[in-house]
Amino acid sequence: MGNINQNITEYLERRTRLLARPDATPPLQLFGPVMLPLAAPKGTIQTQWYVWQSSLGDVGNPVSMSPCGPALVIGDLHRKNSLPLVRMHIVCVTGDVFHSERCDCGVQLNRAIRQTVQHGIGVLLYLGDQEGRGIGLYHKAMAYALQQEFGLDSLDANLALRQPADARSYRDAAVVLRFLCDRPIILLTNNPLKPESLEAEGISIRSVRPLWASITPHNRAYLNTKVQRFGHTPEEGIM
Repeated sequence: MGNINQNITEYLERRTRLLARPDATPPLQLFGPVMLPLAAPKGTIQTQWYVWQSSLGDVGNPVSMSPCGPALVIGDLHRKNSLPLVRMHIVCVTGDVFHSERCDCGVQLNRAIRQTVQHGIGVLLYLGDQEGRGIGLYHKAMAYALQQEFGLDSLDANLALRQPADARSYRDAAVVLRFLCDRPIILLTNNPLKPESLEAEGISIRSVRPLWASITPHNRAYLNTKVQRFGHTPEEGIM
């Protein structure tokens, strides 16, 4: 049993990398890849799954870790005849898991994966600790209630809770992306802050491709707020 435990420890250590951040904070701890089959329209595809956390201890002490984020690699990122398609997706439990129609998040997530599979190479980075534009799931529920009760939009609801309008950070995801794919990318987003933030972290963006979802009576006000107050790329039908 001792030899097996030693082999497991050595295996995990070989698959774990420390990625330096551009400041004095602890490095990121990246584990992977793990082969992960995904259902696709034309059959199962094999992807490579990585996961990262802020390293606050050793590999064998998961209690010392911060919230993590997964990265899903599709295809060969070193293939020279095509630029990788990259989506940095913020966790949205209501949209991604419950398929809420109040936002476009779940639809965007599914379309991003489908487009990346069709493109052939790319990375999906899932920022799993920045729910509600960074205010967390608990405050997000409160913000939803304020929108319903007082007619506030998603920005003013955050401010009414004395929370930032947008507290998200893409710095750690940029560190992981630069390690996985140190080359120019095509970024899938409607949010002008994402390319600005990534380029500030040294990511070369060749082009930005919009990623829209269908407009419904339930999400129209939310999408209007993103366009009018956050500067997102508008879809037809959104003013």
